[in-house]
Amino acid sequence: MSVEIVTPVLVPGILQCESYARFAIAEGRPNDPLNIIDDLVRVRLSLLRDALRVSAIFPESALACAPDSVRADQAGHLLKLSQEGRARVHLVPGVLVGVTSPFQVYRLRDEKEVATSDHVRGTVVFSEPSDLTRFRDLARAARGYARPLSESLRVLKEAAEDAW
Repeated sequence: MSVEIVTPVLVPGILQCESYARFAIAEGRPNDPLNIIDDLVRVRLSLLRDALRVSAIFPESALACAPDSVRADQAGHLLKLSQEGRARVHLVPGVLVGVTSPFQVYRLRDEKEVATSDHVRGTVVFSEPSDLTRFRDLARAARGYARPLSESLRVLKEAAEDAW
């Protein structure tokens, strides 16, 4: 039903537009041939489902690190998702202290929660109450570092307009 995503470096994959996904994947896989990059981009772009509500917290530097045209595309994509009510984006002006890897907290249709954390060797799933509490607390702390929603949207609008 919903997912709260916190990433310390990049725009969450599920919210990436095509040009940003290509940029991020290619940077992380410098020795892969382009056809592999293309396949991975297609998979990433298929992740966002219509019924899923996404709340994302990530640093502004996730946009600033991209080339101008990619940054503008991504900012415009995030604004569109926000206007459609599919995503709430909270930008952190600095570093997300305490968040060492991307993580997600999912609320499932049966109202249960599960958390996942991404690592170099794969994704780890957590369902123990103490783990869920820790991830919820980390997400709450990250939201505290973030700009208010209206300010985050203003920054995205500026980023979308700056490259053009």
